[in-house]
Amino acid sequence: MKYIIVAIFALLTPTFARPQEPQPPQLAAQPRPQAAPAAQSGSVTPVSIVSQTEVVGPDGSFNYSYDTSNGIHVEQGGYIKKGEARAVDPNNPEATGDIQVIQGAYSYTAPDGQQISLR
Repeated sequence: MKYIIVAIFALLTPTFARPQEPQPPQLAAQPRPQAAPAAQSGSVTPVSIVSQTEVVGPDGSFNYSYDTSNGIHVEQGGYIKKGEARAVDPNNPEATGDIQVIQGAYSYTAPDGQQISLR
């Protein structure tokens, strides 16, 4: 009799067990954005990169930019800003408090012909 009770307990234990850590949100449960239909029907003209630059410095700084054949322009740059750690991080005792600063801009032509720029 006690073997039956142990067997039932062994079978039911996983059913009532809880995860030890929080589970990440399920991507399937989130609504996915739908792409807007193309404004023009027919063939699609491929877009190519007409110019591109990329510079990465040994100090962690970087600059890159590119232009496309349909008028998109993108540029971004960054560097490491020196700082001081406010508290010792037990997971990273060598932390310096430095932060990465990034700035950039992009521009494109809207379907109505207006030039849109963001910085």
